[in-house]
Amino acid sequence: MAERIFDPEEPELMDREGDFTPEWDKDLANLRGLNRHFGAHRIIRQFFESLHISPGEPITVLDLCTGSADLPAHLVDLARAAGIDLKIDAIDLHSATLQGARSHLGEKYPEISLHQADVLTDLLPSPKYDLVLCSLALHHFTEEDAVKLLTRMRQHATRGLLLADLERSLLCTTAVWLVTALIYRDPMTVIDGRQSAAAAFSKAELLEMIEKAGWRNEGPIRHRQFPIGRQAVFLEIPS
Repeated sequence: MAERIFDPEEPELMDREGDFTPEWDKDLANLRGLNRHFGAHRIIRQFFESLHISPGEPITVLDLCTGSADLPAHLVDLARAAGIDLKIDAIDLHSATLQGARSHLGEKYPEISLHQADVLTDLLPSPKYDLVLCSLALHHFTEEDAVKLLTRMRQHATRGLLLADLERSLLCTTAVWLVTALIYRDPMTVIDGRQSAAAAFSKAELLEMIEKAGWRNEGPIRHRQFPIGRQAVFLEIPS
């Protein structure tokens, strides 16, 4: 397997602070399409269903590095269908991305509150949440900061944790190159998508970081692989 390629001095275009432009808006729309068609919704659904939450039960959720908040919106859709009272704090560092999230959500999802913050260092809206999620963001960090993020997730969760991301492999790299050559061809999506595939962690690397972050102290973890080139770690914390 190829070595991870990651340079914090050369972040993805989405990680560079800037104004909310049509190109930024289009990239967020492309990411929503990728999430919808290539497994992210399935990961969220499987995690949500595995928790066996009762109808009418109030649940608080923290979503870190939310992007355009499409995955929290999908979670709200699932909760509404199941009669579950869900409240979500969705966090992102970049003002332009949050502007895109506000535009995407509109008035349709009052259950979701958007917040600008650094997920590694800033005070979060609440000290504890039932569920803490982070999807397709870990590869944006150094290994040291990735462990910090995983540790912070564990510290804020009382019931369940979900970390989902790309899995570095030849299959993932090939799939990303094909998708960005044939379907999602906007320059920002092409550049960031291919950089993401190279920066993703392998299964072994992810599980090692999960170990360092102390997730196993909370309960048995479940690692799952999803087509194409995605992986997730689920943890249900015993009551």
